[in-house]
Amino acid sequence: MLQLQNNLTAACSQEIRTLANLAQQEGPTLERRKVDLKLK
Repeated sequence: MLQLQNNLTAACSQEIRTLANLAQQEGPTLERRKVDLKLK
């Protein structure tokens, strides 16, 4: 059970890092085009 929780936590952390990197890379482009993304 602990291994499954660890795997889930690692996957969630990777997803957050990926989204943060994408926002950092694409943020200026989205701002120039006046695109506003809202995450739930």
